[in-house]
Amino acid sequence: GNRPGRRVSTAPAEQFEAERGDSNGDGSVNISDPTFILQHLFLGGEAPPCEAAADSNADGNLDISDPTYTLQWLFLGGPAHPDLSSCDL
Repeated sequence: GNRPGRRVSTAPAEQFEAERGDSNGDGSVNISDPTFILQHLFLGGEAPPCEAAADSNADGNLDISDPTYTLQWLFLGGPAHPDLSSCDL
């Protein structure tokens, strides 16, 4: 099931909400998110709608560590995703 996440409104005029780890912007963090980032990074897939949400570990980079972080959280009880304050990396 879905774990509680941290959401923040990043663009009030657009009524856009983002959650760290929700790489594909579908409103939940699940297995589709690390898959989305891997496709973006290695197969030329679509860019994430909110780059900072895709930066799962909040290190300021979008790289292989981000889907790994989310997978650890989803399946191995890893640390929760850090707070998200904007969509900018």
